[in-house]
Formats: sequence, C-alpha cells, structure tokens
Amino acid sequence: MPMRSPLMIASTVSINVVRVWYSLCMVSCIMKYSQSILTSLLKPTETRTGLAVAAKCLHHVGLLQESMESSLKTLHNLGEQPLRDIGDDTLHTDMNIMNEIMRNTPDDYILNLHENKAKKITITLKIYSNLCHVVHLINPSLVGAVSLRMVELTMNNGLDSSSPLAFVHYGEVLLALGSVKEGCRLGTYHRMCHQRV
Repeated sequence: MPMRSPLMIASTVSINVVRVWYSLCMVSCIMKYSQSILTSLLKPTETRTGLAVAAKCLHHVGLLQESMESSLKTLHNLGEQPLRDIGDDTLHTDMNIMNEIMRNTPDDYILNLHENKAKKITITLKIYSNLCHVVHLINPSLVGAVSLRMVELTMNNGLDSSSPLAFVHYGEVLLALGSVKEGCRLGTYHRMCHQRV
C-alpha cells in the first residue's frame, strides 16, 4: 500500500470533519472553516492547497455554488483565464486546435508523457477536477472549458493523478458535440492513464 502524504491525510481529515459538521447542520462552521484556510496559511503553495481542500469540502457536503465560487476565485488567483460557455466561438476554436493536436499525436506518445512534477500544476488540475464535477451538476455549459483546460495542462506539463479525468471529461464533451471517434479515443486514455498514474 503506497504511503499517503501529509497533505492527502489532511485533506481526508478536513473533508470528514466537514461532513460531520454538515450532518449536524453546522453549515456556518463549514463556511468559517473555508474562510480560515484563506487567512491561516502562509506559503503560496499551502494557500493554494488549502483552497483546493476548502472547495472540495464544500462540494462534498452539497454546497455546490459555494464550491464553484471558491474554485473560480482560486483559479483566478493562480492566473487562470475565466471559463467560457460551450457556445463561445473562441472556446470552439481552442477545442478545434486541441482536437487537431490530439489527432496528430500518437497514442504511445500521450500514454508515455513524463510525470508532472510541478506542485502548482498539480494543485491547479485538482481544482479543475473538483470544479468539473460541480459544473456537471450546476452549470454543464462550462464542462467543455474546464475539461479542455485540464487536457491542455496535461499535454503541456505531463501526466498527473487528475489526467485520467481530464481525458474522460473532454471525451464526454466531444461525444456530446458529435465527435464520436475522438471522444471514444480519449475514453481509452482515461482507462490506460488511470492504470499508470
């Protein structure tokens, strides 16, 4: 069994504490906890990690709007661009560029990408991964932008534990837009990357 990092343990403990608070109808405690993370962490990487945990906690107890807002604020602070609706022409242009890159990149190359070592990218992908689950439920028109950005980060920086979800969510968007072959291809990456990462 692989050793769990202190961050993973803290994240699990935080989520479990928040679940208990939620079951006791202590939503105000959850909100105060999320805010305290913002003020108590000193290093930028700790703050980003704390914000990711706070957004995930809010998501796990059903505070989806709050989780989305927390994630979007954190992504903005990380220098990420605002999300675009699936009807946005610039999003479609960027998706077409990524689709062309994916069509011209062999499967072996994608499946053998180096492992991402940058903490900022890992945290950004984790935030996007949580956000993708949330927007599926409250604003599905943003899934395309979120999943495209996750795939871009993976292709530019290497495979990460969130990469399998990036491929499956982006494949889902492609399927919905009628690109069955490309969508199914990305679904196989999800399975293969999940085994590797």
